[in-house]
Amino acid sequence: MTDALKLGATLYIPAIRENMAAIANGLKYPQLRSMVFCTEDSIHDKEIELALMRITELLAEMQPSEKLRFIRARNPKVLERLLALPNIEKISGFVFPKVDLINFNDYFSLVAKSGFKNMLTLESKDVFEQAKMCLLRDKLLAANYNHEILHNNYNFDFKY
Repeated sequence: MTDALKLGATLYIPAIRENMAAIANGLKYPQLRSMVFCTEDSIHDKEIELALMRITELLAEMQPSEKLRFIRARNPKVLERLLALPNIEKISGFVFPKVDLINFNDYFSLVAKSGFKNMLTLESKDVFEQAKMCLLRDKLLAANYNHEILHNNYNFDFKY
């Protein structure tokens, strides 16, 4: 089974919730195969410090598991702070929101060769421009980041 198929139906959880460890450790929703603790659009700007505190608590309580557990970083600055947290190696990877040609390097320079599997959220207006999507694909390939992205193991050499 490919990594992407292992996800199943992924549950997004605002990272300000209390007791996220019950979900992460399978005590709540034991059938869940993947989850994302979100510091992006599920929380207000003024709640980012609370979210980082709750993620710190979560990481301390997180038990080894086959579940895929990700954190959606609000932006590259928040990703940098997340990477510095104790026990961050307990997560599977990160979700990068609104990835485009402008912020691509900001995200990937932080996680290059880290071992995390990451997911890109393509939700900017660039998604509607085929040429920009091709350029983004080419950047991924040129930087050799395709191995750090959770995908269906498809060949990235497809042509448009």
